[in-house]
Amino acid sequence: MGCAWLGSAVDALRGAPASGGRVHDKVRALFSICETGFHGGALRASGIASVLALAGMKVGAGPAETFLRSQLAARGLGIQVVSGDPSVLARQWVAGEIDALWQGAVVPIPSPAAAMSATDPKAEIHPLAGGTMPANAGADTVLPWHPAAARFFTARGVRLPVI
Repeated sequence: MGCAWLGSAVDALRGAPASGGRVHDKVRALFSICETGFHGGALRASGIASVLALAGMKVGAGPAETFLRSQLAARGLGIQVVSGDPSVLARQWVAGEIDALWQGAVVPIPSPAAAMSATDPKAEIHPLAGGTMPANAGADTVLPWHPAAARFFTARGVRLPVI
């Protein structure tokens, strides 16, 4: 059992390179965590004013790395990805050790300053789980539901798509 971004789960279902090229067709959803927004940033002094300007740059990416890579590859852009914890990447970004920062985060997205000041990001998870409601399960049209999870949601009147 594990947690995954929906994009990572899709990569696993399709056997994308990010999943080791192996099709993981037995993956099933138990619950939906949260809606995710993506954002990128570059310091004004970097001169980066568009996504195209990221070509060849060092870009810090947290858990949304696969999504970032796929989006840039679709545009023919190669970057050097620096993976890591969002608070560490934010510090590296502000210190000029990486050229830009890309993050996937729940909405509202915290500022880099808030990410840098977080001493225990896990402490912020509970309040953010407010959007995790059974009714949202019907929005997943990608990942099949585990049979027990499907029974749980349908017993509560949630219509799940047939995948």
